Order: sequence, then C-alpha cells, then structure tokens
Amino acid sequence: MQALYQGLKKARPTSVSAKARTKAKELARDEIISTQSFETWLDQLDVNLGGMVFDMHVDNLIKILDVKTLSRYQRPRVRDKSAYAFSGMRMADFAAALIKLDRFGFDTHPEVFAEPLLEGIKKSRYIDEAELTCLWYGREQKKFSFHESFFDAVTDIQDLVREDFVMKNGTKVSVECEAGDLRLIHRITLHR
Repeated sequence: MQALYQGLKKARPTSVSAKARTKAKELARDEIISTQSFETWLDQLDVNLGGMVFDMHVDNLIKILDVKTLSRYQRPRVRDKSAYAFSGMRMADFAAALIKLDRFGFDTHPEVFAEPLLEGIKKSRYIDEAELTCLWYGREQKKFSFHESFFDAVTDIQDLVREDFVMKNGTKVSVECEAGDLRLIHRITLHR
C-alpha cells in the first residue's frame, strides 16, 4: 500500500513513444506475456510507474488488479533433467490489468493492447472477465465514475490522519495514515 500511495503521488501523464509501441508489438506476438514484461512496459512509459511495480512486486500488483496468470512449461527434451517454466498472462488479461491501473489514475495506455483484441471479442459468442473489461473499455465514453478502496485489516493503527489530493486526471485520492514518523497507511480510497 505504501508503494501504491507513492505511485499515486508521483503519477503524471505519459505518451506512447515509438520505442514503446515497438515493444508492445513484440509482446503482442507472444501467446502468453510474461509477468515481468508488465513491469518493463510500465517502466518504458514512466520510470516512477516501473519503480512502483518493483516496490510492490509484480505478483502483489496482479493480485490487487484481480487478473489471471498462467504457468507455462517448456517441453523437456530427452536428455534434459529440468523443465523451464514461467508465469504469464494472456493478452486480454494483460490489457485488463493496464485498464484497471488506468482507472486508478496511472496513464498506462491500455488501448495499445486492447484495440487489436476488440474485433475478435465483438465476434465471440462467449467471453471471459478480461475480455469483457476490454470490451467495456472500447465502448465507454471519456467520462466515467468509479470507487475503489484498499484497506489494511491486519495492522492495528492508532491516531489516524487523513490526507486528500486530486490527481491530474481528476481521480480523488483519500489516504488515512498513521500520524507518527512511519506514516503507515490504513486505507487508500480512489474515486471519480
């Protein structure tokens, strides 16, 4: 939560450079995008975004964003004594994770990954949660409202101080944290 809070304070508008678009095309060619590529993509957009993911650990951020990951194993050859494995996301899940971060107020440019999927999604008879997120993202207007809250139920924090600020994209952030030197965060609320 500390890393998420620091990321929200440092978030700024970003643009997709030609280098980032090339990287996106590279990632889109793979059937499964590695979870580490998630941090790499954000880092190419903004060093603060990549740093936030590095501080939070990619696995924790993926749990917060509630997207599915897959484990893939390379088929071992006859003489191999081990199998290479990696964790990754389908392109729709990758796009859904970027869309959810975009809702929080981070300028992650999910359209680069979501738009190529939209035509196939529109023609599908059945779609999953991530594809539904991409579909809604493709159809919705610029104006939207949302409310998200992150709560620390484990740590008992006394003497709470409230801090409010508005991000550049209009998202209002309300943080309840400890009054002491550590500034432990009890709750982060985002709404627009």
